[in-house]
Amino acid sequence: MECSQSGVRIFWSRRSELRPWERALKLEKIEDRFWQELWRLEAPAVVKNFMWKVGNDLLPTKGNLFQKNIVQNPNCPICLQETEDMLHILWSCKSSMAVWQECGKKIQKLALGETDGKGLLQYLMRKLEGEDLLMAIVVSCMIWLRRNAVVFDREFTPPGSLVADAQRVVREFTQPVMSSDLPLRPASGSAVTWTPPRYGTIKINWAAILNHVMKQTGIGVLIRNANGELLATQAKFFSSLMDSSLAAALGAWYAVKLGCDMGAHLEGATLSVVAALKKNGPCGSSFLI
Repeated sequence: MECSQSGVRIFWSRRSELRPWERALKLEKIEDRFWQELWRLEAPAVVKNFMWKVGNDLLPTKGNLFQKNIVQNPNCPICLQETEDMLHILWSCKSSMAVWQECGKKIQKLALGETDGKGLLQYLMRKLEGEDLLMAIVVSCMIWLRRNAVVFDREFTPPGSLVADAQRVVREFTQPVMSSDLPLRPASGSAVTWTPPRYGTIKINWAAILNHVMKQTGIGVLIRNANGELLATQAKFFSSLMDSSLAAALGAWYAVKLGCDMGAHLEGATLSVVAALKKNGPCGSSFLI
C-alpha cells in the first residue's frame, strides 16, 4: 500500500486533534486537580466546605432561588440593584468591594475577569498563596455570612469590622503549636495543661471556644478522677458569638451544674470566692471538688 507524503501529513494533522472523549477526559483531569488543590489548602474545615459550595454554585443566592421559582425578585438584598449570583455577592457588589478595599495590598490589586464562583476561586488560587490566600477565602466566607445577617437579622457588619474578624480567624488558625501536650485554651485566652487531682478527688475542666467564622460559641466540660479516667462529659453550642468573659463564665456554670448532677458537694470560703469574681482578670478554667 502506498501513501503520499501529503496524505501522511493530513493523517497526522487530523490525529493531533483531540477526540471528544479525549477532550472530556483532559477537562476532567484539570477539574480533579483543581479540587485536589482546594482540599489541600491549609484552612479551617468550615471555610473549605464553603469554598466547595462556591465552586459548585450551591449557595442559595437570590439568583439561584429565582431560577427555582422560590423567590420573585433575584436582586441582591444589599445593593438592591443587580441580580445576586455567586460572583456578585462575593466580589462585584459595592458592599463587597468596600470590604476588599480594606484588605492587604496584594488582594486590593486583584483584577477579576471571571464569570462565576469557581472562576473566582481559581483566580484567587493562581494569584495568592499562604496567608494572603487564606485571608481572601476567609473574607469571602464572612461576606456571605454578613449577607445572611442582612437577610435574616437586618444586621450589617461594616467593612472594617468584617476584615478585623477575618484577620483574627487567620491569626488564630496559623499560630504555631509549640508542644504536643496540647493545653486547654479557654475563651479568656489563658491556657491550662491538665494535671491529675489528689487521690480521692475529681477534677472538672471546662473550655469555651469562639468560632468567629460561623459566629458561634461552644462550651465543653470534662470530669476526670485522679487516674485520668473520664467520668462525665458535656458539650453545648450556641448560635451567637459571645464575649469571651461571658463564655468562660457560662462554661463555669455548666461545669458546676454537671458536678452537682453527679452528686458532688462544693465547699469554699464565700468571701474569697466573691473577691475572686470581682477581679478584673480572667477566672481559672479548672477546680477541685
